[in-house]
Amino acid sequence: MISKQVAKKSIFTWFNKMKWLIAFCIAVFQFSSLIPIALAGNAFKAQSQLPSTTSSGWWDCTRAPTKTVYVNSNKSLIKAIKKAEAGTEIILADGHYTFDNKIKISNQGKQCQPIVIKSQNLGDAIISRGNIVFDGASWLTFSGVTFKTVTRNNIPPILVKNSEYVRITRINFDIQSEDQSKWVQIKTSRNVRIDHSEFQGRDGPGNYINVRNPSQNVNIDHNYFHDRANIGGNGGESIYLHGLHGHRWDMDTIIEYNLFENLDAEWELIGIKSHQNTIRNNTFINNQGTVSIRGGDYNKVYGNYFLNYTAKPTGAVRIHGRHNKVINNYAFGLTSSFI
Repeated sequence: MISKQVAKKSIFTWFNKMKWLIAFCIAVFQFSSLIPIALAGNAFKAQSQLPSTTSSGWWDCTRAPTKTVYVNSNKSLIKAIKKAEAGTEIILADGHYTFDNKIKISNQGKQCQPIVIKSQNLGDAIISRGNIVFDGASWLTFSGVTFKTVTRNNIPPILVKNSEYVRITRINFDIQSEDQSKWVQIKTSRNVRIDHSEFQGRDGPGNYINVRNPSQNVNIDHNYFHDRANIGGNGGESIYLHGLHGHRWDMDTIIEYNLFENLDAEWELIGIKSHQNTIRNNTFINNQGTVSIRGGDYNKVYGNYFLNYTAKPTGAVRIHGRHNKVINNYAFGLTSSFI
């Protein structure tokens, strides 16, 4: 029979032999538990590097064009548009382009290979008559053109409908309106960006940009809206996010990094009748118009500057709805209440 002292000695000897194996197993377990944390940290780091000023940044991926077509007339432009495929770049020579009817663009590019229609020299390709309709288009960029048209019969110079991933950029809108047309209207579309463009002047009612239900995920950024006189009534919003049908629509539109100056058409400068929109990091200078949430919920207004250096009546934000947030804005010289 083995004595207790011998048994204890045997157990101690076994433990000394096994302790390194036990330590190794513990180390492996601890290391394996850190792997998900490390992966999560890398995932967070990758997400933090995405564009922080946009909802998606889908326009950031663009490769060199696979084909470049130069046009210098109405006929050659229409012909080039009809033949354009993913990766095609159409360049408009300087001059005036006039169209008796609308130009319908239904071409479909691809992600990172959009169809691009642009002026050869910024602003020197001028559309002096006619309108552009993007209908069923996708992954398409329209850039650098000047509109010097006269609007009639409430027909918008640019209409985007049933489309997605359409970008309208670096456009100069110098338009005379004889009606209540919208200069850019977006209907039944998603992932549309309007950026780095100028909207100036206008007599009478009508919107510069009008987004209608059921459109979603529209970005309006880095534009300059300026100099619009009082129209003496309703209907003069510069931007209108209209949800229709009781305003019950999550539009998810972002309006950011724009400059709004001397816009006095009416009390609503940005009119919101929809949900889940963000108005951030804009600058408002000497405007009678305000950011007006008339019928939407869960909208956010933050990081904006509301400045007034005149004696005219000026405010900032109007709220009607639920769960809307107005935070971290700056106001100076307002003659009316901030909210």
